[in-house]
Amino acid sequence: MSRRYLGDEKYATETIGTADDHSPADGDTVLDFFQAQRKARDVAAKAKAPATSHGPLTVSAAMDAYFERLEHEGSKSIADARGRARLHILPKLGDIAVADLTRDMLAKWLMGLAGKSESEDAKLPAGVCLIIIGTEGFGLGSIASDPAHG
Repeated sequence: MSRRYLGDEKYATETIGTADDHSPADGDTVLDFFQAQRKARDVAAKAKAPATSHGPLTVSAAMDAYFERLEHEGSKSIADARGRARLHILPKLGDIAVADLTRDMLAKWLMGLAGKSESEDAKLPAGVCLIIIGTEGFGLGSIASDPAHG
């Protein structure tokens, strides 16, 4: 059972699975303690992730919001950051909902970048990486910082 505070002394509850007290855990409907913890964190992250008018917030939409902020701040490196995102981030991660990102997905993506030489323009600006690897505003804080998750 997952329970989440909605405000005004109201809660939302959701059944996430059955305890493995009487049946072996299958990772789907019957969960051991760690599977239940992981599933509860996933439910919480998805509930915290903001949705757009077209559904869940995707990496692409998050990048667009990030670039809008850079423009508003008068950033001089926005063209470079957009180009690097178009080349390295969006092809692999752009269509993925931010709430669905996992540490393993990000590690695989980063390892793919590490395999590129500097001449292939694999270096990303730090600000662009931050939008991908863990801002709590997009519900990734628990994924990025929790060693038990994933």
